[in-house]
Amino acid sequence: MLLVDALYINNSGGKVLLEYLIRELKKRQINCFFLLDHRLETDLMDKGDKFLYLKATLFNRYNFYVQNKTSFSKVFCFGNLGPPIQLNIETITYVHQKLFLSKLPETKNLKHALKTILFKYFLKRTDLVLVQSNLMEKDLNKFINKSNLPFKTQVVPFYDSLIGEECKKAPFFYLYVSTGFDYKNHMRLLDGFSAFYKRHNKGELHLTVSKDFSEVNNYINKLVKKGYPIVNHGFINKEKLKPLYAKASFIVYPSLVESLGLGLVEGIDNNCKIIAANLNYVFEVCDPSITFNPFNSSSIEKAFIRSLDINLKDSRKLMFNEINNLLEILN
Repeated sequence: MLLVDALYINNSGGKVLLEYLIRELKKRQINCFFLLDHRLETDLMDKGDKFLYLKATLFNRYNFYVQNKTSFSKVFCFGNLGPPIQLNIETITYVHQKLFLSKLPETKNLKHALKTILFKYFLKRTDLVLVQSNLMEKDLNKFINKSNLPFKTQVVPFYDSLIGEECKKAPFFYLYVSTGFDYKNHMRLLDGFSAFYKRHNKGELHLTVSKDFSEVNNYINKLVKKGYPIVNHGFINKEKLKPLYAKASFIVYPSLVESLGLGLVEGIDNNCKIIAANLNYVFEVCDPSITFNPFNSSSIEKAFIRSLDINLKDSRKLMFNEINNLLEILN
């Protein structure tokens, strides 16, 4: 039996991938046991005997492994951290959080440093690490060599298609599907868009920042009161996202660090043009229509101005879903 350990997954893109993975594993009738975060129990609505929901603590995870170390034939850690104890079976870890390998100023704090130490420590017990892109593999291999870690790596991107019903695109409808973490770069995006709108009086910017991120929400509300057409939908599920993607003319993506950038893929699948940060992770996923310097709000403003060009080239996807390959590895 395969253990799918996703105890540290509970929101945003990781949760979307987890739900997709569970559906595909069930569809192929792969014998699995799922260890999941207690906050997903209501959402996933599966309380069968092969699902265990726990509070996501180091102790709970360690205790589960100690009690069940001979119960499984293979372990898949989907949540960046390898197993907490040494096992005598094949262990696979999926690393989809680039922040563990990042040198951005936003990540230079004590909490992040401790997480990176745990990340390195647990990976010592992994046989194979799967990642979402060639760039992620390159950065991880640098980390491995520096840390003298023994495991192999393999690139296996996967994602669930999210395509809305075809409809007429709204002109100058800009969409950024993302949480409100600092590295997602909303503040510079908002400055760039508001400067663009003030000059050209065109466009609507649509966001999906949950109420948990008060600083971003307060700034959005401040700009809205000044008359800028910014719509924050808050955190919304896939079904509510579909009509936004279907209607959007442009996906704007200013994030400073990503292991994949799912919104880029979803945008192209919905015939949106991509306006994105001039960073390597973007070019792993797509050939965008427009790029900008994500550290400069004036550059973001200029990218919005360039989007007014009716002859702007289409964006092209360069990364594809390898869910079948992943399931072969796990089976």
